[in-house]
Amino acid sequence: MTERWEYMQVEWVATTSRKMIDGSPRQTHRSEIEIAAPGEEKEIRLSYDSENPEAQTENLLQVLNELGAEGWELIGEVVSESIIAPKSGWPQVGMPIRTQYLLKRPASAS
Repeated sequence: MTERWEYMQVEWVATTSRKMIDGSPRQTHRSEIEIAAPGEEKEIRLSYDSENPEAQTENLLQVLNELGAEGWELIGEVVSESIIAPKSGWPQVGMPIRTQYLLKRPASAS
């Protein structure tokens, strides 16, 4: 009998924008973890929000540990989007802003 698998995708996504805060332009940063499980709506968890530093957040390691405890195994990681941020003092260095993680576990017999 052939073993069957189900797959899940987890993405870490970072965004930045310039906003007027207290009358002056400021750079804001936000990151989220998007979980796309089979047969379920995509779940979005806040990882960081510079406009709301007191917000409840989760880091990627917490999420991967949680999914591992449910039987999911990490099988791949891909940086699917990156940027170069010359104002940070590294004019030739890229930073990931979207990283995808692929997980699998044995499919339950139907």
